[in-house]
Amino acid sequence: MIMPSVSRRSFLTTSVVATAASSLHASALATVGVQLYTVRKVLPKKPLETLRAIEQIGYREVECTADHLDQIWPKYLAELSSSTLSKKIDYKNTKGESWSSTVNDILTHVLFHSAYHRGQIAVVMRAAGITPAYTDFIHGVRQGLTE
Repeated sequence: MIMPSVSRRSFLTTSVVATAASSLHASALATVGVQLYTVRKVLPKKPLETLRAIEQIGYREVECTADHLDQIWPKYLAELSSSTLSKKIDYKNTKGESWSSTVNDILTHVLFHSAYHRGQIAVVMRAAGITPAYTDFIHGVRQGLTE
C-alpha cells in the first residue's frame, strides 16, 4: 500500500489539531487507561518491567489481554520481590467502589476467584445435563498435564 505524501506543514497542523482534540476529550474523562494489546509484543518478554513503565508514564488503569498468558504469568511472578508483593494498589472494582489492596492479596484473590468461577461453570453444566471437565489441580499433576 502506497502512503500519500503529506507536507510537513499539513502533518504538523493535523498533529496539533488531533492532540488538542484528544486533550479536550481526555480532560472530560475521569480516568484514562491503556490497552495491554498496545504492548503485546514486549509484555510476554518483560511483564513486570512493562507494567512499571506503563505506571511511570502515568496510566493508572489497564485493559488486559488474554494473549500469551501462559508466558506472561510465570515471568511476572518470577520477577516479583517481597517489597512488590507488599505494595498497595489503589483501584476501583466493577461496582465503581474505590479500594486499596496489596499485590499479594490481589494475586491470592485471582487464584481463589478463578476456582469460584470454575465451580459456577460446573454447576451450570451439570444442570444442563453436561459433564464438566475435571479441573482438580492435583489430578492434573498426577496425569502429567502440567509442566
